[in-house]
Amino acid sequence: MTIPSYAKLQRYWDGWDSRLKQLISGRNGARLFFPTALQHGEIVDGKITIRPVAPIFIHNAPPKASSSRGKSTRLAIFIAGSFEVSAADEQPCMHKADCNVTFYTCKPEPEGFSLKFFDAMHFDFEAAQSQTAFHPIFHVQRGVSREVSDDTVRDLFQEHLHTSRDKVVINNEQVQDLGTPYLRLPTPQLDMFSVMTLIMADFFCNGGDISQDKQLVPRFRAILDYLRHEANIIREGHGSRTLKGRIEAERAQHMSAAHWYAECT
Repeated sequence: MTIPSYAKLQRYWDGWDSRLKQLISGRNGARLFFPTALQHGEIVDGKITIRPVAPIFIHNAPPKASSSRGKSTRLAIFIAGSFEVSAADEQPCMHKADCNVTFYTCKPEPEGFSLKFFDAMHFDFEAAQSQTAFHPIFHVQRGVSREVSDDTVRDLFQEHLHTSRDKVVINNEQVQDLGTPYLRLPTPQLDMFSVMTLIMADFFCNGGDISQDKQLVPRFRAILDYLRHEANIIREGHGSRTLKGRIEAERAQHMSAAHWYAECT
């Protein structure tokens, strides 16, 4: 049985790989390994959860966009997440989603790689109909994802970088010093597509390169255009509509962090 929302999201997903590689390729050996397929679970109450078959993996990324030309620390970046959408609607809407990003510093070794945990955060969506008390409807928190386990990291290195799993050494000592996991910072809707856009801006688009690289701005603009494209069936989920409704209901002249909390109504 064909599930309309899954088929539509897969078609839209297929357009990201080439657009991201336009910015990543050539940045001092940075490489993108983008999973081609999405998978979905069973239909429950008319909704399905869709996720990539593996995390997105960026190898040899610079620690910031302006350092992409120098010899500096390099990163391995992993992006994972999911989308909960209506299963059968011809115009499906996203009910909920999650996304997480994990960063490791990465050094090549004679026979493999050594990785050291650097940072991690997750981007959360509260269900619009049952928003948790005192939680912003969209927010980001520091925290490690179970979707990016040591086994997953080793599997990705073995699959894409032609090394064996036992040659990938992972140091997670810094996880315990990550900082407070309890501060929830309000954000816009930051699903996997939005977070990929942030990663491109902050790690692969340097304002100082604009005069030398005439394709930099058009390539990033192409990602922004695709993010807002009507083919993106999750570009405005129930949470975004709820947030807009709160602002419009009080005819607010400004957008306030107060609108992110259910208690404001």
